Amino acid sequence: RLHPRVVAWASMKARAPRAAWGVGFSGGADSLALLLLLWAHWPARRSRLVALHFNHRLRGPASGGDLRFCRAVCAGLGVSLLSGSWVRRERTAPVGEAAARTARFAFFEGALAEAGARSLWLGHQKDDIAESIMMRLARGSGTAGLAAPRPLQTMTRGRVHVRCLLTLTKSELAAALQECGIPWREDESNRRGEHFRNRIRQRVLPAWRRAARDRDALGGAALSRE
Repeated sequence: RLHPRVVAWASMKARAPRAAWGVGFSGGADSLALLLLLWAHWPARRSRLVALHFNHRLRGPASGGDLRFCRAVCAGLGVSLLSGSWVRRERTAPVGEAAARTARFAFFEGALAEAGARSLWLGHQKDDIAESIMMRLARGSGTAGLAAPRPLQTMTRGRVHVRCLLTLTKSELAAALQECGIPWREDESNRRGEHFRNRIRQRVLPAWRRAARDRDALGGAALSRE
């Protein structure tokens, strides 16, 4: 049930079997499911998986707990972990979504170079598609913007962002982890309405899905993105 374009890309014989795969790993349900699925689906690459954890240092001790959790998971799987943390000059200034994202991806770029990896796997799923579409509609976006997030996205310097979970919802991933008795980390800041994406996630999407009634609103958003 992983995105077929990603499965085809990952299975291509032309792909160097020893090339490292970077995996964004926050410790949350989505990124944990992603890491476990990569570990399970492509066992020949287990030794070349490199989990990448970025500590935004915005939640005090909870952020440190995320890092310890990620270290424990990676140690259990025999997966390498590279971690970094955000050093902000203005500690009292409010943090915007764009600034946090920029800092995170700057770390990813450096970590991929250190690991010798050209692909970055990310745990975006169907809910993220609907959220992104609504956010981009609010600011005015063309078809290129509305087609995000893409299953395969070519970046600068030949790097590729890979998203294999776009065919699955957040609730499906969480249910699968629960069925297997696998815990994950919850970021409580996602429940607050400080950021636009959180307001879309907490208030708009639930109302939109209820209004759709017997229609699969998330599935429709994913089909529109395709």
